[in-house]
Amino acid sequence: MSREKNIQNNRKKTIYSLICAKEYVPMREKEIAALLDIPRAKRRDLTEVLEELIRERKIEKTLSGRYQKYRSPEGIDDRKGRYSSGGRELKAGRTVYAGGAAGSSQDGRGGGGKRIRTGGFWDRSVLDESPAEAIGRIVDAYGLPVAFSPRAAQMTERLPGTITDEDLEGRLDLRSQCVITIDGTDSRDFDDAVSLEKTGGSYILGVHIADVGRYVPWDCALDRDARARGTSVYLPDRVIPMLPERLSNDLCSLNEGEDRLTLSCILKISRKGEVLSGRITESVICSAHRMTYDDVDRIITDRDPELCEAYRDIVPMLFEMKNLADALENRRKERGMIGFDFPETKFELDEEGHPLRLWASRATAATRLIEQFMLTANEFVAGIYEAKGIPFLYRVHDKPDEDKLEDALYVIRKLDPEGRLPAVRSLSRITPADIRDLLAAAEELPQGPAISNMLLRSMRQAVYSAENTGHFGIAAAVYCHFTSPIRRYPDLMIHRIIKDDLHGRLTDKLLREYRRCMDDIAQSASVLERRAAEVEREAVKRKMAEYAEKHIGEVQEGTVSGVTSWGIYVQLDNTLEGLVHVTKLDGDYYEFNEGRMELRGTIEGRVFSIGQRLEVRIIDADPEKRTVDFCLEDDIYI
Repeated sequence: MSREKNIQNNRKKTIYSLICAKEYVPMREKEIAALLDIPRAKRRDLTEVLEELIRERKIEKTLSGRYQKYRSPEGIDDRKGRYSSGGRELKAGRTVYAGGAAGSSQDGRGGGGKRIRTGGFWDRSVLDESPAEAIGRIVDAYGLPVAFSPRAAQMTERLPGTITDEDLEGRLDLRSQCVITIDGTDSRDFDDAVSLEKTGGSYILGVHIADVGRYVPWDCALDRDARARGTSVYLPDRVIPMLPERLSNDLCSLNEGEDRLTLSCILKISRKGEVLSGRITESVICSAHRMTYDDVDRIITDRDPELCEAYRDIVPMLFEMKNLADALENRRKERGMIGFDFPETKFELDEEGHPLRLWASRATAATRLIEQFMLTANEFVAGIYEAKGIPFLYRVHDKPDEDKLEDALYVIRKLDPEGRLPAVRSLSRITPADIRDLLAAAEELPQGPAISNMLLRSMRQAVYSAENTGHFGIAAAVYCHFTSPIRRYPDLMIHRIIKDDLHGRLTDKLLREYRRCMDDIAQSASVLERRAAEVEREAVKRKMAEYAEKHIGEVQEGTVSGVTSWGIYVQLDNTLEGLVHVTKLDGDYYEFNEGRMELRGTIEGRVFSIGQRLEVRIIDADPEKRTVDFCLEDDIYI
């Protein structure tokens, strides 16, 4: 199969996955092009893909010229928002019943038939479903590939299980150096390791990344599968890996005590965090310790005596790593790096997948340490290859949308009548430092988390690009993703380019090949990244509602995270968010003040605003709708 055909097939998979997504609404061709950032010069390729998918009866074009997933010969008229099937109309959002008339049996399942909820054009069975099946249904709705292709599976089975002398030829042997991995407690794929030495007044930082390109050549079956997935997807009860587990959890995982092939970024850095020099080289390492964030935190923050004794051979290095990470972070803050610190929701599940507990996980000294080292390696690699002028994949982030930012700042000013927050003088010349200063000042206010959230929503999405335009969020002139080739396709592609460069294989023909496909790879990776994020978000919301369903009646404290005309959203300290509907605010009639983002009672004058602390009771939850309902504890509503 030609590479052009492979590229066309990947385009088809990307477009088809989009149209199959749960949140997709029928769009015209130009709307799809705008959503996917397809330039006008590439519109003909999009037309060809859509026409081919129609011929294959995977999608169809409606009477109004919109594209959607193929349904039936009877067709859908999306202008009316309803599906005509056998003389029957199913209006979007209605609950119907298969096997009998709606409500015809005592259990509400229509004569014992299967209950079906229709949300637009997506009909989904929700009867007797296990937690795993519910998450699986979300995965299916977004068209995520789970099984690997037969050819990729066969190729995986044939991969060598040991490192050969040929593999070691020309590699820098770092097996005698103290190299460690630091990851989460539940991590199974370790694609980055670090080392640190002091020399004179500077540090030698080693960032060692699994050499996935050694096992996954360009355009092989494994590579095509990885490109179609774009990224690994991390769900509360499972991981859908970009690469088969034999690669991600074994051959390419930097396991403790095992020799592994790596690409190393070795940097000389001053004590003030300035990168003085560096190089990228193929290497071989043997991880001395598999460290967890929790254990590293207990060493460098709490100085836990038992752990300090157990890891006495690396404790001095860990403290020096913390010192260097602090210097790197301070340097980035000085140039304006924006730091959003939102908690991540973590779940403890039982054997069947039911949530037993959820909690907020925040950045720690250990996670920031690894983050700073990875940021530094990514910036260095991107800078090297931008200077070389070689076709490359950059991670870019544009300035905030001026209209969205203006709207956010208008609300923020209303939340800060005393003027404690710094003013943003020019939207057209906004800098990362302006946003950084605003976030830092907001941390002192009760509305700080809400202000951070509004600013985040005004930001554009970071994407992959074949052209470097800089990264606004981290205030970097050039940036890329190099450090996670096990779970992100752009990183794997960058490794491939680096290896071709190191071995002198970048012929004019190969450079033309890379240049021709780089735009498509960047665009596809960006779309697939957004798809993965949506699936992860929907799965988390579902698990939250499942958890809340088991805790109805409980009272907990939370913070008002949003105010609307229909009620207030409250986020509990464990990150569970729910709605207190305005109809459940007893004893008054409430009016919504959009300018001040508050609900105010017209009789008693009670006010609800962002950042307010409240006690709420969980009164309802619907995992299917991903919704949770609260009432105020001091109101009488059960």
